[in-house]
Amino acid sequence: MHRITEVTEEFYGSLSSEKPFNSLEELDFAEMPEWKQWHVLGIGEFPALQDLSIKDCPKLLGKLPENLCSLTKLRISRCPELNLDTPIQLSSLKRFEVDGSPKAGVVFDEAELFTSQLEGMKQIEGLYIIGCNSFTSLPNSTLPSMLKTIWICRCQKLKLEAPDSSSVNSNMLLEELRLFDPRAHTV
Repeated sequence: MHRITEVTEEFYGSLSSEKPFNSLEELDFAEMPEWKQWHVLGIGEFPALQDLSIKDCPKLLGKLPENLCSLTKLRISRCPELNLDTPIQLSSLKRFEVDGSPKAGVVFDEAELFTSQLEGMKQIEGLYIIGCNSFTSLPNSTLPSMLKTIWICRCQKLKLEAPDSSSVNSNMLLEELRLFDPRAHTV
């Protein structure tokens, strides 16, 4: 897997089926140092995918499948070039982890896109953001009400403002908020 540079249409097998990987629930890409591009078909591939993990793919650019309506866990770790410049469907997401992806807006190219994506994560319970040097703010007013846990560590440019009562979701179920020193090396 160390020499793979692209995940192309061949990855999906025969395109005669309507939706490739119709029953796949977990997909893990790891330690692919030369991987640069994931060719997405855009035909609703991975309709049952619940857990997607992408780790140690330092050259990966580009886009993920857009309609991941069954996805409940998304982990992106040590993929410093990955930014998601198109909105993806994450309405069922319960856990979102980003580690070591220094692009702005937590792998989203614009902070506004991250905010709009966060608003669409209606079921999210856990948000874990680690080592994202361009992550600058956490939008109090748009945090989903189901969010129970927020961990933020080593985000050196993060500036938190004291929320006023009008900007905080009063229905929020937040149970745990952890902010770690930006100079810390472990969580």
